[in-house]
Amino acid sequence: MKLFIDIETVPAAENFGLMPEDLQKSYQRKFGHELDNKDCFEDHFNNRAALYAEFGKIVCVSMGYVADEKINIKSFCGDDEAEILKNTSAAITKATSLVAHNGKDFDYPILCRRMVINGLHLPGLLQIQNLKPWEIKLEDTIEMWRFGQFSHRVSLDCLCSVFGIPSPKSEMDGSSVAKLFYEKDWVKIAKYCEGDVRALINVYRKMNYQTILQ
Repeated sequence: MKLFIDIETVPAAENFGLMPEDLQKSYQRKFGHELDNKDCFEDHFNNRAALYAEFGKIVCVSMGYVADEKINIKSFCGDDEAEILKNTSAAITKATSLVAHNGKDFDYPILCRRMVINGLHLPGLLQIQNLKPWEIKLEDTIEMWRFGQFSHRVSLDCLCSVFGIPSPKSEMDGSSVAKLFYEKDWVKIAKYCEGDVRALINVYRKMNYQTILQ
C-alpha cells in the first residue's frame, strides 16, 4: 500500500520564554547571527521554531491511500505528541512506500527526529540511515517535479494551480496552525492537514497520468 502523508508542526512552547533554559541558549546560539537585536527571539521563535525538530513538535499527522478509486484519509491530532507518533508508526508499518510533498527535506526527517526524541523505534520505511538511494521507499513530489533540476522548488499549492486541482490553502495555511493548536482546535488542524493529503494524492496522480479523485 502506498501511503500519502503530511504533518503539521508548532513551536515546542507557546512562547520563547517558556522553553527550557538550555534550549533557549541553544536556540540563541543557532539563530543569533540572523537577528539585529540578539536579545529578542520571540518573533523569530514564533515564525521558525516549528521547522526544526529540536525546537518544534508534531501536532497532527494525516495519512491517505487510494482503494477502488476512492481516497481514504485518517488523522492523528492533539497535544500528546508521543501518542500521535505511536499511531503514525503503526500505520506506516502497513505501507510499502510513503509519499509526501517536500517530504525528504521536512516531513520524513522531522518524523524520524521527533520519534527518536520521544523514545520510539522507527518503523521500517523510516530506517534509511545505511540504505542505498534506490533502496529507500520514500517518494517526494517536489523531487519528482524537478526532473533532475536540483535547485528547483515548487509549493504544493502552486502544483494544484498548474494541474487544476482545488487548493488546500484556500481558507488557511500552515502559519495558522500554532494559534489553532493553543486554542485546542484539533478538528480544524486535522481538516487542514487532510486537505493537503488529498491535494498531494491528486498531484501525484496527475504526474502519473491518472484521473483526479474527489
